[in-house]
Amino acid sequence: MSSLINNNFNNDTMTILNYQGSKKQLLDFIYNKSVEYIDENKAFMDIFSGSSAVGYAMKRNFQIYSNDSELYSYNIAKALVENNTRLEIAPLFNNVRMNYNNNYENLYEIFGKYLDEEQLLINNKNEEELVNFYKRYPCIWNKETEFKLFNGRIKTISDIQNYKSNIPFMLFTTYYANSYFGIQQSFDIDSIRYAIEIEQNEVVKSVLFSALFFAMKECVFSKDGHMAQPLDKDKNSSKLLKIRSRSIMQKFEEKLAEFGTDDFVISDKNNKTFNLDFNDLLKEKNILNDVGFIYADPPYTDMQYSRYYHLLNTLVLYDYPQISLTRGVLSNGLYREGRFQSNLSKKSKATEEINELFRSCKENKINIGLSFAYPQDPINQPTNRYTMDISKIIEIAELYYGKKNVKVEGLDYEHANNRNSSSKKVIEYLILGIN
Repeated sequence: MSSLINNNFNNDTMTILNYQGSKKQLLDFIYNKSVEYIDENKAFMDIFSGSSAVGYAMKRNFQIYSNDSELYSYNIAKALVENNTRLEIAPLFNNVRMNYNNNYENLYEIFGKYLDEEQLLINNKNEEELVNFYKRYPCIWNKETEFKLFNGRIKTISDIQNYKSNIPFMLFTTYYANSYFGIQQSFDIDSIRYAIEIEQNEVVKSVLFSALFFAMKECVFSKDGHMAQPLDKDKNSSKLLKIRSRSIMQKFEEKLAEFGTDDFVISDKNNKTFNLDFNDLLKEKNILNDVGFIYADPPYTDMQYSRYYHLLNTLVLYDYPQISLTRGVLSNGLYREGRFQSNLSKKSKATEEINELFRSCKENKINIGLSFAYPQDPINQPTNRYTMDISKIIEIAELYYGKKNVKVEGLDYEHANNRNSSSKKVIEYLILGIN
């Protein structure tokens, strides 16, 4: 198999999101324990790519096939893994800014009075009035405030869906400008998104999306940079003022610049990205025939990733979605209807899904490495949110590959969030099935 020696991954990382379960700090462990089982003549598939930490790091040595069922992840993979161009950032940003300005001016004509009031309150550092201002700001879903545009033709989400081709890009300004983001920030998001729509190159589009994802993560008014639900404005008024002062455009430009530096990893390999449920991908024999190793870092708790990053999928789709209801009431997170629900995050389905993954890999003579973080002390540490048990996963691996062909590597590790001082002690397992 692979004859490559240990890699130093310190520079082969690019942060787009504060991603739950990211393996960015574990790249050496994953590489060193799996490299001898990776066929250099075939593709390395990152089948649950997430933030593409593993795929991007492995890109220097292998051809990478990257897959994720979530649209935002697909775009990150396209930007980091499939993209093998050191972009000319200055002309690209100039094009973005020109198109951005067109949409921004149209938004200002409609919502300018709200933007001016917001900026005054932020500049004066008036926390209490800023909170009250957002409570008055009309959003399309809020029946307690009057929302009426274009001589009353747009009053509801259904109206805005009907007229969306005839109006400026205003999804975030009309949905989230009093919760997750402010008005200036929403103007920026909508106007950058308008510029992305005009871009013709699909890989460049994904680069622009990824830079905007990063900016949104840096400016969102929610816990830890995730987007599961906005913070309570009354209880977090000082934080509200601080975060509303951040610039989406500035953060976007800073991240975009990284794609043009010498540090951005490019290769001469034909890397590919897919946006499929992994079960559907495993049925694509023409793809699997190219693959020699599958790296799997699946969801393994009951927390749906689409809940934490739903705004990013909405940004890509830009479809003015209906907001889901919980017991007849709008969800606190303003989740879009019909967001993806992974069976791997359901206790009734997860084990069956992992069984299918190992079965398919063995049937197609593909080596597999599956990452799984489990509490170091499962007796005294809670495991109720886990949808699978580590012993059951090892049992499944041995069922298909045989005990002698399954290697279980472990590393003591402390999971910690980028913005949260708390951590939990886990064992990072890498379960290898070898043909």
